[in-house]
Amino acid sequence: MNFNDSSYFSDKRCFFAAANGYSGFRSYFHEFFRPDDYTRIFVLKGGPGTGKSRLLRSVGTVFEDSGCHVDWIFCSSDPASLDGVILMEGGRRVALLDGTAPHERDAVVPGAVDTLINLGDGWDEEALILRRPDILTLTKVKQAEYKKAYEYLHLCSDYDEKIKAEAVRSIGEAQLHACIETLLSGKKANENATPIRRPIGAFCRFGYITLPTYEHIAQTVLYPVGHAALRSVFVHELSREAAKRGIAHLRSPSPFTDDATDAVFFTDDHVAVVAYPPVDEAGAIPVELPSSRTPFPDSAVTVCEEVQRELLLKAERSLSCASEAHASLERIYTAAMNFENNDRLIDTLIHRIKGILYEGYRK
Repeated sequence: MNFNDSSYFSDKRCFFAAANGYSGFRSYFHEFFRPDDYTRIFVLKGGPGTGKSRLLRSVGTVFEDSGCHVDWIFCSSDPASLDGVILMEGGRRVALLDGTAPHERDAVVPGAVDTLINLGDGWDEEALILRRPDILTLTKVKQAEYKKAYEYLHLCSDYDEKIKAEAVRSIGEAQLHACIETLLSGKKANENATPIRRPIGAFCRFGYITLPTYEHIAQTVLYPVGHAALRSVFVHELSREAAKRGIAHLRSPSPFTDDATDAVFFTDDHVAVVAYPPVDEAGAIPVELPSSRTPFPDSAVTVCEEVQRELLLKAERSLSCASEAHASLERIYTAAMNFENNDRLIDTLIHRIKGILYEGYRK
């Protein structure tokens, strides 16, 4: 499936809250799900295949269909699954999230904000005990493949730094910032504004993918013209300069490193600047970057890119093997589940959340 196809994600506001990158697994759950930001947070627990993503999709769909504002948080390792949904209505916010490893989250403010929900209550434990050898083997395979993937990704980081350093040299910092100044000129500043990190890119078994969120919510999409490294450097420096000036924006960090930026979305004027090719390039406005003072990429950069591509391909294959092991685990757990209790739980949750969002819920 083409996960860059906007039809897959409909017109949803979609983000990732984690990433597989050069330093391993990186989680942004602490930023997405801060207790102070929510009226209620429901934290789902349970093994693979116990219905966490299904519950999240079912609840999110009901509220989206009723006109509620919904943010969909997709899994960065498997974008076909969900890590969470955020429901917003009339100043109230309710979150439901997958609180299992690797982005493990327990009740930070038990009872008053957080409620733990154990989907494992519906499984046949005796059936799982009989499959214990298979579960242990598959878990070890999955962990080993993730370890290999992260080793390949770590090796990529040095090549990435060399490529971006050449990109900066080829443009020149003065020319780069002159172009940034043109884009930021006239934007409203607020000394209390800080960038909000909201990833829209992931590296997974399908390779590097981006969600089409900004193409849906932005009134204008700007796309810098040039080599991928030049675009990445430009968008990252744009975010840094906007942050210095107190210009409110969402920053979408690269899945590979938080020191790179996939996109910037200026919330006041709904303008997005993206470093990746947008789904509809014809609908994006090209931004001409400064003319390069020296040829880019040169032969040394080309070699770095070739090595990096090979390492990324190896990492992608390892993540694919890890996903296959995870899918096998899901099948084992799903076969041992009685989903009738979970179906009743979905109905109960929907009724409870409606009371929070629509019926004058009081803390």
